[in-house]
Amino acid sequence: MSEAKIKVNDINAKNIITNIALMGGFSYAHFMGYERIEVIFLWLFSMFTVLSWVIVVMPLEYINTRFTPRKRKQYLLFELALDILLVYFGYIFLATVGIVAAYLIQDKLKMREQTDE
Repeated sequence: MSEAKIKVNDINAKNIITNIALMGGFSYAHFMGYERIEVIFLWLFSMFTVLSWVIVVMPLEYINTRFTPRKRKQYLLFELALDILLVYFGYIFLATVGIVAAYLIQDKLKMREQTDE
């Protein structure tokens, strides 16, 4: 396999604002009773979870993105906050599958960094 360009991700304001907007929008839709918007958010979170599991089963050599330790921690904290929110609103299965995928992705990213050294 040829060497792909490695992309390094770090925390930036856009990521934090996007995370807050996603959680805030979902909470607002749930509290205000906008069922259709809530279903859209649940579909979006379900697709995030499915894509997370795709990364979990993907071989290490196909992962060409690196996360700084701060970005990994921010990703895990966002996933944890989102899953707490999902549990609060009664979506326990989706939250459980999401947090398990997030922890497995963390392990996979650490393994990828160790193979690069």
